[in-house]
Amino acid sequence: MKIYCRILLLVLLTVPAVSPVFAVDVRVRVFSKYDLRGAVITDEAGGGEACALKLSGNIIAAGTAGGKIQNVAEIRLFNNAYGRYEIEAAGQKRVIPGRITAVVLKDEKGIVLISTMDIEDYVLCALSSEEDDAIFTPELAKAHAVVIRTFAALNTKRHGSYDLCDLTHCMVFRGVPANEKKWDTPVSATKGMILSGNCAKESAYFSACCGGITENAGEFATGRPGKCGMSIHDVLDGRQLCKGHRYFRWVKTVMDSDIGSALAPFVEEKHPAVTDITITARTLSGRAKQMKFYYRTEGRDRSVVVDANRYFSVFGKKAGWALIPSKYFEVQKSGGTFVFTGRGHGHGVGLCVQGAHELAVMGKSYRQILDFYFPGSGITEIY
Repeated sequence: MKIYCRILLLVLLTVPAVSPVFAVDVRVRVFSKYDLRGAVITDEAGGGEACALKLSGNIIAAGTAGGKIQNVAEIRLFNNAYGRYEIEAAGQKRVIPGRITAVVLKDEKGIVLISTMDIEDYVLCALSSEEDDAIFTPELAKAHAVVIRTFAALNTKRHGSYDLCDLTHCMVFRGVPANEKKWDTPVSATKGMILSGNCAKESAYFSACCGGITENAGEFATGRPGKCGMSIHDVLDGRQLCKGHRYFRWVKTVMDSDIGSALAPFVEEKHPAVTDITITARTLSGRAKQMKFYYRTEGRDRSVVVDANRYFSVFGKKAGWALIPSKYFEVQKSGGTFVFTGRGHGHGVGLCVQGAHELAVMGKSYRQILDFYFPGSGITEIY
């Protein structure tokens, strides 16, 4: 099979025009976590036309019918046509909508693949990637779609050279789902709808399970309690809404060595042996905000207070993001381990997906679900 592609060549990443108040198109980096040395991209609607990319130094070579094109900093594939493209890279295949660009960026590794897509295509793919298929209900999916669309519309240029990544830092994005129609129905039913009001950008988040109370959005964003996204007790008519989630209550055991390894960047001494941890400050919802670590090093006992967000950012990269599901916990030393007893999964800001599912089962509409988790916010349409 010949590998070739129709391309537009550019030397620099094009600077877009000033974005409107609400984004209609979003630029999404796909395969974000991988250092891509190569990829094969196939136009699903173009008779199977394919393009093979290979990185050599800071040069992208594109396989074409006429040979190799080199010395390229950016390639807009398939004449920048909007479509659906199967991308094979990093041992995976994903179907990605939009206009595909391959570029080398100064501060990023490998080939950076960016798709510029209609926001509705983005919502479809992110919704199906983020929401557990087992708890799907139409009204939950509609409410979730509105929150995802709000986040995407109000968070352009989150990464500078592109708007959003495809990881949990922004939203998980795995491309077009196999059962597309199922997810397209709630997306189409809420087309163009986003949360309105001054707090929309600060509050438009979601987590799998809030553990009984949502986090104050202002405190999550700035470290200081704010008027936006006040904590909501996830209870209605005496019913604990997110109780059915497997991480509503959890216990995790972590080795001393993992705790100490994540603490190392915050202290001057090498190889701190952590002997105890206390939570010295909590957010209004009860989540850990600051932690005091007691440790022994070089024959001396020391201590340091560390911001919980900063610590768990390091901890997650070293030990895995799933090991401590949320910062809503108590912690105790137990032999050579620390035992975390906690509640919830995720940061807890905004929509509690498990709780919203329960509201949908109770017969609440997506607007009633949004009113519950985002009191004082309305809905507006961006087109």
